[in-house]
Amino acid sequence: GNGALSDLLGSGWSGQESWGLWGVGPSHTIKLYFADQPSADLIAWFRTAAALGGARDTQEIGVFAGGTRIANWHFTKDANHAERSVTIPAGLVIDGPDGPIVELEFRPESVMRANEVDPDSTDDRALGLAMMGMRVSQSQG
Repeated sequence: GNGALSDLLGSGWSGQESWGLWGVGPSHTIKLYFADQPSADLIAWFRTAAALGGARDTQEIGVFAGGTRIANWHFTKDANHAERSVTIPAGLVIDGPDGPIVELEFRPESVMRANEVDPDSTDDRALGLAMMGMRVSQSQG
């Protein structure tokens, strides 16, 4: 559930909301911790959406692991809310002070303030990627 997600959040996230949470600003990070160094690549699934509205009907979000681009997600008004997956190469998982870790980073091509879309809104957060949940598994192979 979302309880576990909050433990993994790095920088660039706004507060928890009933449905999930917004990434804000140019970079949102999540730290994934592992009991043991993965022996195979990992697959992570994220339930996501992008801030679209007003004049903006598409968004590109780069997905990075340990600073290496591993995916580029494309969002449109017709294909926004969805579960998207990325493959995380096992070699990008590093030894951290508390065991194996990889930092994932989501970099929106641009961010949009909520009150740019809805002039009546008092929300001036620079919204990027919305995160509703995630899961990770080791790829079979």
